[in-house]
Amino acid sequence: MRLFTAIDLPVEMLEKLGGFLARLRPLAKLRWTQVENLHITTKFIGEWPEARMEEMKTALGSVTGPGRIDIAVRSAGWFPDDRRPHTFWAGVEGGEALAALARATERAVGKLGVPVETRVYSPHLTLARVKDKVRIDDVAASARHPRFRDLPGDCILLVFIGQWKIFQTCGVSSQLMTGLLVIVIAYLIGGIPFGYLLVRLTTGKDVRSSGSGNIGATNVLRTTGRAAGLATLLLDVAKGFFAVWLAAKMTDADPLWMSLAALAVMAGHAFPVFLKFQGGKAVASFIGAFLYLTPLPLAAVLVLFVITVAATRAISVGSIMAAGTFPLGVWLILHPPAPVLIASLIAGAFIVYRHKSNMERLHAGTENRFTWFKK
Repeated sequence: MRLFTAIDLPVEMLEKLGGFLARLRPLAKLRWTQVENLHITTKFIGEWPEARMEEMKTALGSVTGPGRIDIAVRSAGWFPDDRRPHTFWAGVEGGEALAALARATERAVGKLGVPVETRVYSPHLTLARVKDKVRIDDVAASARHPRFRDLPGDCILLVFIGQWKIFQTCGVSSQLMTGLLVIVIAYLIGGIPFGYLLVRLTTGKDVRSSGSGNIGATNVLRTTGRAAGLATLLLDVAKGFFAVWLAAKMTDADPLWMSLAALAVMAGHAFPVFLKFQGGKAVASFIGAFLYLTPLPLAAVLVLFVITVAATRAISVGSIMAAGTFPLGVWLILHPPAPVLIASLIAGAFIVYRHKSNMERLHAGTENRFTWFKK
């Protein structure tokens, strides 16, 4: 019978680690540990005869816990390294209290003849092992994916009181708070009205009083010129990209919060608080956000956009066609997590809805036709 002593993890902790591992499993063919089997080993005993189990129980019963043990699980990595990976594990910080508990366990079982561990105690969680007959090079390539570098950035803490007893957990809601902060920041980034600011700074005029009254790149191009139009386009794309990139950094690339950030930056552009919620159609910020979140499907619909605009000379038609087919492209090309697919559906529908006035002009035959040169 193989024995070891360990500290079990509470449900809240297992849920956190379960979400983290769910995002990683598709990236590498590993022998993943079942979440409910995760634990912090304090002493590996090895093979032990069943006839002597009562002796072992008595010895372990004599171990006195050091009182309170604060344990943090903060980082993840590969053993021995990501070039020759054999085990994927998460580091555990337990301070002197956890180390003292491990030493006390070591002394207790040592009296029964269990070999003393010569290496320094290094607590960890074994999250996965490399499967048999799986090429190490293939795993190594996957192991260098940035999602394997760190656990979710929020504080994951376990507090132990007395002997082996889990008393409480803390830090459970910090990821939610971070996610909500991400959404607010993305909205405010989206609300920066670059088209309005550029026209106001270069001509002193309010772009909303000219052309279609929109603050986006198309109206700026039509009313102010190529330079201002191109600058507006690039800046609006950049703010969409930056908002989702920032969400990825702040939430450990969580698909839910990145997807919500993409929608928030679009909402900020369409309904900017800085202009009394009178903004643009959010096409450029949509491009930037999904350039980070779903680059391949976006590239596919951008090709469709260019072809449509070239054929019709109507940017609105290209935008409607690209946005309408975008969710299908996301599903066919990526088969992404549900939050990403849902965000693509909402974003595509939103872009089409924001073009309702264009559709009315198209029906009436009065829609503006695109030309690169200002007339």
